[in-house]
Amino acid sequence: MKFEIAPITVLLGANSSGKSSITRLFPLLNQSMSARLSAPILWVSDILDYGSFTANVHRFDPENPIVFGFQGRIHQRHIRRSYTGGTLFEIAPTEFQYRIHIRGNRESSYLSGLELDVYGENVFIALNDQSRVAKVIFRGVEYTELVPGKRIHVLPGTFPTIYTVDKESNASVAGVREAVAEAAKILRSYAHHQTSLANITQSLAGATIGRFDDTIDRIRSKLKDKDVLYKRFASISQHEIDRIWLQIFFGAINQVIGTISNVVAADITNGSYLAPIRAQANRYYRRQELAVDQIDPAGVNLAMYLNSLSHSELGELNKDLSEFFDHTVSLQRAEGHISIRLEETGEATSDNLADVGFGFSQLLPVIAQIYAAGRGSARPSVRSANAGGGVVQAPVLAIEQPELHLHPAYQARLGTYFVNAAKRFSRRGVNCRFVIETHSEQLVNALASMIGRKELRPDEVRIYLFGRDVGERTSRVVEAEIKPDGSIPNWPFGFFSSGRIGS
Repeated sequence: MKFEIAPITVLLGANSSGKSSITRLFPLLNQSMSARLSAPILWVSDILDYGSFTANVHRFDPENPIVFGFQGRIHQRHIRRSYTGGTLFEIAPTEFQYRIHIRGNRESSYLSGLELDVYGENVFIALNDQSRVAKVIFRGVEYTELVPGKRIHVLPGTFPTIYTVDKESNASVAGVREAVAEAAKILRSYAHHQTSLANITQSLAGATIGRFDDTIDRIRSKLKDKDVLYKRFASISQHEIDRIWLQIFFGAINQVIGTISNVVAADITNGSYLAPIRAQANRYYRRQELAVDQIDPAGVNLAMYLNSLSHSELGELNKDLSEFFDHTVSLQRAEGHISIRLEETGEATSDNLADVGFGFSQLLPVIAQIYAAGRGSARPSVRSANAGGGVVQAPVLAIEQPELHLHPAYQARLGTYFVNAAKRFSRRGVNCRFVIETHSEQLVNALASMIGRKELRPDEVRIYLFGRDVGERTSRVVEAEIKPDGSIPNWPFGFFSSGRIGS
């Protein structure tokens, strides 16, 4: 099933119905994109343990592949700087779909395929278990040797780098720029006998990678000074034209993948994740002189994060706490220690967080993490990077059970708070999206009520219902339709009591 991530996306369902697996995809991808890998996905880290390939593949059958797909848009013409001496190509704007196919066993996993849908074309790169390109499929044709005398290999990773190895010497070269010379050889056979291969290759260097016809037209225009080749260009066969586009594309493939990686990273690595069980409050925390930008998934560093805020920043965070949850937070500092104090709005006294209800120790990391995301997106360096790189930042904040141990009235307020925070991000030009895995009927009702009061549009919310009948191994997922009046016509009555989608 395809999940559309709205500003507010809610995942509901019985225990072990699959909703946590979807929520945890975001930290899984984050940890996979933030480390140097020996496999396409980092299944296990200190933050998240997904087990192994076999534990995650459909029906535990290692013959099935796992496919991760990313869809988005390159918004501006983009040129990536090369530090390896490779030819630089200009990457034109395009909608893209990028998929990695993974196979493996209990011990390891490997990339078995890369698939790119760009510029209206599909390019599938099949790999063997030695990370070597076995074939490339383009426009229904299989190409087993794009660069004669070279083997094409792929370094591990979610967004891997492709390189060539000489079959004779085993010397490796970063990139696949030799593919451009192969395209030049095709063109050379149509040129005047005195036109050198190097001259044609130089004409192709730095080409703009874009839609098929546009790219071919630009290549032809670059050859105007070669009269014979320019006149004969129309006689080149369609198969050869297809191969020329593919070889030019392969010359720039690391730039294309790198640009797509930048777009995806703006959403994934700038996002955050909070686990369902967050750290219990301590009476005292050992003081550390740390500048903390985010809350860790378990909220263990909450005290150090609050301590890193200025007086005015803590005041901004407390505005939300007071408006939506009738409390404020402060820090009490002693020799080498910090304690977190909580006070009810309007009261003059405060209590140590360890002495109040467990719900606030679970709520505070949620509020602090959302504030941290807003604080980070407001930094000038982030805004300028987004403006200059052709990337529209839309970070995903994935939160499991934000309502944990909260009174039902506060669970409803959480829904209102998430909407308020999303609108605040939007006013700053950041399309932040919340993925909320919850069991709270009150939170869902609050969102529906806001839609009914025209405080929220139906398209700003997605609600997915997960269910699995007794004896079934596969969950069913249904999107709940939300009407402008806040009603949900296909809501399965009894869902919260039975955990089932259908009767």
